[in-house]
This record gives sequence, C-alpha cells and structure tokens, in this order.
Amino acid sequence: MLGGERADNERVLGTRNKIILNVGGLRHETYVGTLRNIPDSRLFSLTNNNPTQVPEFDPNSGEFFFDRHPLVFAQILNYYRTGKLHCPNDVCGPIFEEELAFWGLEDASIETCCWMNYKKHGEAQANLSSFDRMVEEGASEHEYSFHEEGDVGLQTRSYKQVLCKYKSRVWLTMEEPSSSFTAK
Repeated sequence: MLGGERADNERVLGTRNKIILNVGGLRHETYVGTLRNIPDSRLFSLTNNNPTQVPEFDPNSGEFFFDRHPLVFAQILNYYRTGKLHCPNDVCGPIFEEELAFWGLEDASIETCCWMNYKKHGEAQANLSSFDRMVEEGASEHEYSFHEEGDVGLQTRSYKQVLCKYKSRVWLTMEEPSSSFTAK
C-alpha cells in the first residue's frame, strides 16, 4: 500500500477505528471490528480495501453510501453486532431475502423466532402457484359455465374466471387475520 493510500485509509477508518455507512439516507456509525465479525460479506470487504477504491465511498463526506432499505439495514448491522439475525415483522420475506443477498448474508442465519414470518410469503406463493396450476388443469379439462346472481342478462363466466375472482379474497383471508370474521 502506498503512503497516500495508507493516509486515506486512516482518515476514513479513523484512528478510533470507526466507519460511517449511509444506507438509504440514514447514517450508521460503527466500528471496523464490528464489520469484520462476518467474513465473506459486503461489509467485511469494506474493511479490507482502500476506501477510495470502493465505488460506494464518497470522499467528500467520508461515508460509504448504499441506496438500500435503511430499516432492514438496521437489522443487518445488528447482526454484525450481536451475531443474531432478526427479520422485521413489517418487511415481507422477499424484500428481506433480497437485502440479505445484496449484503452477502445467508438466510440460514435467521433466528428461529423470525423464521416463520420470513418464510410465510414464500409458502403462500407456493400454495397460490399450486392453486393456479389446479385452476389451469381444471379449466382445460372441464369447461364450466356459471351465472352470477344479480347479473343483468345472466352473464356467463368460465370456471377459471370465477376462481380467479375469489383468489384474492382467499389470499386476504389466509394472510390478514383482521380482514374478516372468517379470517380470525
């Protein structure tokens, strides 16, 4: 490492060994040692490189900027600090999964208390996919006609149209306990 690069490293990482991460506009300050707790991750790699060589580094502010979900990042950074990865309840599984992939983390590290919340969207998607396949198979094997009560002129609907109409209602009932009496 050249003398100028060493000086840049020391200025950015600081004599007190701190680093500033700006994620989605929220500044997070932590120790370099904290980011070294999880090897082979994006944040770990920041501690090994000359900051001026990292595209996310802003030399004017001395911060690393990532245009990512700032509230999810709080859980990511907490994982580096505590060794326990929790998934926020107000974030759906696919968003959390995408953030984990970006930061170079495995979902196998998610704590058991959060696993169900994290996986519930994926399981619901799988169930809906199998439901869609059944609808497709049923619609192709049998043609049904339905007359909806109250329709003027008794509009005819296919089996697939009727099932698709109620799919969103079934989804809401399964996912949101407060959506109806039946859901509770």
